[in-house]
Amino acid sequence: KDFYADYFHVPPIANEAKALGREMADRFDAFHRDLDEAIRKQHDFPFVRNLVPVRDEIKSNASRPYTWFLTDLIADQDRWLDQREKMIDPILRFINGTQGEIYREARSYLAAQANNFVYLINREREDAIRSIIDDEACYHKNQMNLVKANLESLRFDLQKQVETERDIGLADIARLRNEILDLEDYGKLDANKKQHIDSLFNEQEGRLRGETVIPVIREQVRRFIGDEAIALKNKIAVWAAANGNGPGKTEPTPAIKYISRKQIPLAYSKKTVENEVELEQYTKAIKDAWRQEIQAGKRIQLTD
Repeated sequence: KDFYADYFHVPPIANEAKALGREMADRFDAFHRDLDEAIRKQHDFPFVRNLVPVRDEIKSNASRPYTWFLTDLIADQDRWLDQREKMIDPILRFINGTQGEIYREARSYLAAQANNFVYLINREREDAIRSIIDDEACYHKNQMNLVKANLESLRFDLQKQVETERDIGLADIARLRNEILDLEDYGKLDANKKQHIDSLFNEQEGRLRGETVIPVIREQVRRFIGDEAIALKNKIAVWAAANGNGPGKTEPTPAIKYISRKQIPLAYSKKTVENEVELEQYTKAIKDAWRQEIQAGKRIQLTD
C-alpha cells in the first residue's frame, strides 16, 4: 500500500493482497498510456525519448501475476520510486507546464530564425539558449526563466538587424528608382509605361517590407538592382526607340543595350593581381574590353 501511494500519488482502494496486486497491474497499464502520450511529444521535447525504456518496462507490468507486485516489485521498490521521483515526474511536470511552453517556444524560434543568426554581430544569447535546451537534463534544472530572458533579448536584437537589412535594401532600390527616372529614355515613355515601371518598384518594395529572412532580403535586392535592373533599362531603351526621339519626332532610333560588367570577358587569365605590372595589365584589359562594348553602343551596369 505504501509503495502504491508513493508511486501513483493516490492511495489504493483494495485492502486484500490479491485485489491490491490486480489494482496495481491496472494502474501500471493506465500509467504506461500516459507515458505514451508524453513520448508522442518527442518532436517538441526530444529528451522524452528517455521515457521509452521506462514505458516499456511499466507496460510489461500489466500482464504480470498479482504475486509479482507483492514480492519482486516490493523488493525493487527503491529503484522504481527513484525513477519516478527523479525522471518521470520532472519530465511530465516540465512538458505539461509553463517551463515546457518556454522550451517549446525557444526551440521553435531558433529553428525558424536559423538563417538569420549568422548575420548577428553578437550571438551570445543564441548560444546561451542552445546550451540550456540542448541539455537532455534541462527538465529538472529550473533554467527556463533564463531562457525566456535571453529569448526576449535575442528577438529584439534580431528584429533590429532585420530592419537594418531591410532599410539598406529599400535605400538601394530607391537609388535605382531615381537612376531610372533620370534616364533620358525614361522621359520619352508614355504614361502607361511609366506607371508600369512605378508598379515594379512598388511591388518589390512591398515584398521587401514583408520579408523577415535576411539572406532572402539580400538576394531580392541583389537580383533587382542587378540583372532585373539591366533588363528593365533595356526594355525602356526599346520602348523609347519605338516612340522616336521625343515630341514631334517619330522616326525610331536604335535602342541602347545595357549589359552587366560581369558579362564582359577580359583578356586577363590570372585570378589575382600581385604587383604593379599586373595591375597595369588588368586595368588595361578592363579598359580595352569596356571600350569595345561602349563603341558598340552599349552601356555598362556597374552594380551587381
